[in-house]
Amino acid sequence: MIIGVLAIALTTVVGVVVFGGGLRQIIDATPATPTPTRLDDSSPTPAATPTKSPSTSPTPKALVRCPKGDPTLRAPHPIDGRVYGGNLSFDQQPTFELAVIEQRFTFAYDVLQQQVMVSQNPPWIAQLAVGQLRAKDGFVNDPRNTVESLVQCVITGNMYRPYLPTRTDIRSESLSIDGRSGWLIDSEITVDRPDLQVKGDHVIFLVVHDGKDWGFFFGAVPIGNARLDAVLAATIRGLRAS
Repeated sequence: MIIGVLAIALTTVVGVVVFGGGLRQIIDATPATPTPTRLDDSSPTPAATPTKSPSTSPTPKALVRCPKGDPTLRAPHPIDGRVYGGNLSFDQQPTFELAVIEQRFTFAYDVLQQQVMVSQNPPWIAQLAVGQLRAKDGFVNDPRNTVESLVQCVITGNMYRPYLPTRTDIRSESLSIDGRSGWLIDSEITVDRPDLQVKGDHVIFLVVHDGKDWGFFFGAVPIGNARLDAVLAATIRGLRAS
């Protein structure tokens, strides 16, 4: 994403949640291939249990360099009306296109996403994606450091880099989904492109433990789009971990 220096305006609120709220131009979307049913089926949707934490804390360190993964490498998952990637899944959103492999998460594995066009010229999409980050590639720290690495790899990757993005964090908090602990970062990513019809994206980055690896969720909708913000919030509430 960033050719020059990434500007970061950071306002962090640390808390705990237990679920429980365009991307960029479209490049190389590959239809997903159905795969066999996995042995461990999805568990119930999580419920909220907030706790009080300090309002600020140091910014965790991200990976120095994003690794080379294989987002097209799919694991076996159920075929049950949900979108699966890594150990996370969400209900298919009927107002979005059918799920396809998302190849632009070049540092990840098993990435499936739904998208919907929000602007035609130039093109811009809203997107919901799940996948896996692997410990062998350097995603080995605690959940907060791992999600920070996810944020940096997305923002400095080819989805946002051409648009000179600026990140402003809204909240940063621990979470648990179906007994899997993790961390969430809620951000606005504004872009410097006057020809675009959007200011940028409201984005949720989320990771949860998957053994020694991590499941991740990425959701991005245009800033100020209340309808798509509601879809993003509902998708997060319905996340399941297996």
